Amino acid sequence: MKTIVTVLAIAIFPLLASFNTGGNPDAILGDWMTVENNLKVHVYKENGEFRAKITWFDDHGYKAPMDKCTDTENPDSTLRNRKVLGLQVLSGLTYSAEEDRWINGKIYDSNTGHTFDSVVWMAGPDKLTVKGYYLFEWIGQTLEFYRVK
Repeated sequence: MKTIVTVLAIAIFPLLASFNTGGNPDAILGDWMTVENNLKVHVYKENGEFRAKITWFDDHGYKAPMDKCTDTENPDSTLRNRKVLGLQVLSGLTYSAEEDRWINGKIYDSNTGHTFDSVVWMAGPDKLTVKGYYLFEWIGQTLEFYRVK
């Protein structure tokens, strides 16, 4: 029983910790930096969906400087020469007014070449939480971002 309560708490906590956006679907638009300060993305809206592209990343530990790094891990060999800088890494997000979060997204991890389902929510007026997951939302990885002004 204790295990079930723990699993439910882990699954529900992100929803309870979210910040109310006041029903503003465009609240996530703009520039965001990870709390680790190693990745900056620009969130934009195109054709009714929200997307994000990489605008900066910490290239320490890479074989090439940031402007030369390519998508070498992509499972599609024809895409392995595209640059990581400017790469669209989030797509398909739509705003759910009922949940006050962005759902049905896909997030691409250029470090592994894997694409995952994703959801996004505001954890504060200038704090964004992005979760990538496979099959079940409560099994996944969460990234936190702060708004860059």
